[in-house]
Amino acid sequence: MNELPARPKKRRRRRKPNWPLWSLIAALIAICCGYVLASITPYLGDDYRFNDLLPPRLLDLFVAVWFFWFGSSIGSFLNVVAWRVPRGRSINGHSGCPFCGTPIRFQDNVPVFGWMKLRGRCRACRLPIAARYPIVEVSVGLTVMLVGLFGVYTGGENLPFATPKLLSDSPLRMPVISGEDIAINVYHLLMLSSLWALALIRFDGFRLPPKLVRFILIAAAVPVVAWPKLQQVPWQMATLPGWNNQSHLVAFFYVITGIAAAVLLARIIGRYACPTADPKLDPLGKETARLIDLIVLLLIPGIVLGWHALIAISVVSIVAAGILRRLFIGRDGFHWFIVSLPVMMSLHLAAWRTLSQWTAWPAPNHRPVVFIAWLAAALILSVDLKATAAPNRDPQIE
Repeated sequence: MNELPARPKKRRRRRKPNWPLWSLIAALIAICCGYVLASITPYLGDDYRFNDLLPPRLLDLFVAVWFFWFGSSIGSFLNVVAWRVPRGRSINGHSGCPFCGTPIRFQDNVPVFGWMKLRGRCRACRLPIAARYPIVEVSVGLTVMLVGLFGVYTGGENLPFATPKLLSDSPLRMPVISGEDIAINVYHLLMLSSLWALALIRFDGFRLPPKLVRFILIAAAVPVVAWPKLQQVPWQMATLPGWNNQSHLVAFFYVITGIAAAVLLARIIGRYACPTADPKLDPLGKETARLIDLIVLLLIPGIVLGWHALIAISVVSIVAAGILRRLFIGRDGFHWFIVSLPVMMSLHLAAWRTLSQWTAWPAPNHRPVVFIAWLAAALILSVDLKATAAPNRDPQIE
C-alpha cells in the first residue's frame, strides 16, 4: 500500500515587533517614573518618607491618565460623529472600518493605542486607516486633560474671580474639589467637547448640522442663565462695586454680549475667510454658509468665557492657523482656524486667572486701548485666513 506524501508544513509568518507602539509605551512609563522621582526626591529626609510621598504622586498620575483616557475616548466618539452625522448616518452601533465596514474589535478600539496596535490598517481588509483618527484622539485627550487637571488641582482657582482656597503647597497635597467645582468643570468640559465636534465637522468641509447646532447652543446658554455661577466674569468692561454672579438678569446680559461679540468677530475674520458672504442677497451661498458656521463656532467660547476672552482666543487662533497653513499644505487658513479654537479655549480655561492678570490681555478692568489693539490685530492678521482654491476631498463638502 502506497503511503500518501506528507503535506508540506505551512510556515507561520513571524510578525515583526511593533516598535512604534512599544516605544510609545516605554516613553510613557519613563515620563511617569521621571515625574514621580522628580516630585519626591527634593522632599526626602527626616520629615517625609518615600512611602508617605509616593501615594499622592501616584494619584496625580492616575487622575492625569483618567482625564486623558476620558478625553481621548470623547475624541474617538467625535471622529464617528464628524464622519456619520454630516452624511445622515446614525451614530448608534459599533465603530467599523470606513472601507469594508467590518466592526472594530473591542481590544482594537482603544484610543490611540488601538490604531498603533493595528499599524494603521484594518484587521480585515488591511487597507490603511487615516492617521487623523489618533491625531484627533490625542488632541481632544490633551485638551480635556489640561482643563480637568487645572479644575481639580486648583480647586477652581484657575478661574479669574474664584475665591482663594489657600491650597497647601505641601508635597502631600491632594486634589481639593467641591460639588460646585465639579459642576463648573463638567460644564466647561462639555462645551469644549462640543466645540471640538463642530470644528471637526467643519474641518471636513461639511455644513454644521442644524439639529446638533441647536442642541449645543441651548446646552451652552441655558445653564448659564439658569445657574449664574457659571458666569465667571462680568459682562461689562469694568467690574462694578458689589458685582456677583448670582443674578439671572446679569447672566442673561453675559450671554447676549457673548453672542454679539461672536457676530462682530466673525464679520471681521470673514472679511478674508469668506469675503463674498452676504446673508441678505445670497443666503444659500457657499461663502455665506462659511460665515454662519464661523459665527456658530465663535458662539461657544463667547458664551462660556465671555466676550473679553473671545477676542484674545480668536486672535491667537488666527496666528496658530497661519503657522499650520504653512506647515501643512492642502488646507486654507479658515480650516486651521476652526480647529485651533478648541485648543486655545482649553489653554485659556487652564490659565484664565493668570491671563486675566496680564494687563496686555483683554479682560475686565483693563484699559479700552487693550481691546482696541486686539480687535485691530484680528482685522490685520485675518488676511492669513484668505481662502485658497484647494480641491475638496469629498464631493459633498462645502
